[in-house]
Amino acid sequence: MFGDFLIAGGSVMGTEHREVPRNNEDAYAWLKMPAALAAVVCDGNGSGENTEVGAKMGAKLVLATIRQT
Repeated sequence: MFGDFLIAGGSVMGTEHREVPRNNEDAYAWLKMPAALAAVVCDGNGSGENTEVGAKMGAKLVLATIRQT
């Protein structure tokens, strides 16, 4: 069903994060299943440390939950 789709993702670090410097705190993930295509985007919390880790984990956990249902 989804053979004609090409999936791509990307994230651009904001100007303030480049100047400080800070990590890019955005994350994305997708899951291709026989009957569905799911995509998740997470935005890290800029005021905390290592929030990119939480954003990446969040995206993966949401897709894992979708896969189980």
